[in-house]
Formats: sequence, structure tokens, C-alpha cells
Amino acid sequence: TTETTTQTTTTREAAADAPAKVAFLFLVGGAIATEPLWRAFFATPFAQSRSTVAVHPPPGFDFPAESFFAPFVLPEKRRVEVTWGSLAMVHAEVILLTKGLEDPRAERFVLLSETDVPLWPFRCTHAALVSTAASFVESRRTLE
Repeated sequence: TTETTTQTTTTREAAADAPAKVAFLFLVGGAIATEPLWRAFFATPFAQSRSTVAVHPPPGFDFPAESFFAPFVLPEKRRVEVTWGSLAMVHAEVILLTKGLEDPRAERFVLLSETDVPLWPFRCTHAALVSTAASFVESRRTLE
């Protein structure tokens, strides 16, 4: 509707004056063994004000309440069962991207799995991602 479009435009215009955010979108098959690294990565006020986090675990999976990731888990109704390389995987990624786009300040989007780890501090990662118009795509071969 026109009212919704106007509200979205106004929200995006207001966000233009605020620092850009990076959406970190986790598509996971269960628990995240590297959680302590991610907790430290997002620990600073700088990181918290310039990031959005969303987690898509399998339907029926819940993180413990004390988990860093618990507040970021998508509602059960927005989750799909995923198998590696399936069309459902693409669907889950679209769900995550849609969640990331709900934040009008999110300008960059990073798709992650439960085996990914941050290699640099948040400030460096954020600066590298928002300072370029380039898109980074990385894939790897597996032994499976």
C-alpha cells in the first residue's frame, strides 16, 4: 500500500544518516561450536551498533537460553528443513536475506555456516565490507 511504501521510504531515508550495518546471516545445522569466538566478535558497542544477526537452524532445534545466538534465531514458522545443495538451502538463504533486509541500515550481507569463524576483529571486518562496492563470493570443495 502507499502508506507502507511511505513508511519504508521514510525509514530508509532516516537510516541514510546512520552508520551502515552488516547483516551476519547464519544458516546452521545445529549447535555452533565456535560460539565463543562469535560472542567476542560482537562484544563491543561498535559491533553491536553496526551489525544485525540472524540464525536459521533446523526446524525444532533450539539454542540454550544462555547461548549468544538464542536471541537471533528465526521463529519456527520461518524455518525450512535444509539438505546441502538442495533448493531448500536456497529458500533458507532467501529467508535469511529477507530478515537482514528488515533492518534499513543493513547494507552488506554475509552468509555463514556453523563452521565459519571470524578472522579479524569486527571493526576491521566492518570497514573492509562497507568501504567497497565489490561483492565477495567464496566457495570451497569438500571431500564428501
